[in-house]
Amino acid sequence: MTGNWHAVFIVASVMNAAAALLAWFVLKPMRRNQIEAARVQGNAEVDGNLIANSAA
Repeated sequence: MTGNWHAVFIVASVMNAAAALLAWFVLKPMRRNQIEAARVQGNAEVDGNLIANSAA
């Protein structure tokens, strides 16, 4: 035997916590901004179509 797995599990737990924190503080705001930008763009396209259709 070369040793125990204690350090491996500690490192895996720390990496899992880091991934969770990145998801919460980085990916969640990025996703929120992307959804809002798509919503604004979608509303602009709908408003533009309404204006174009009413002018025709």
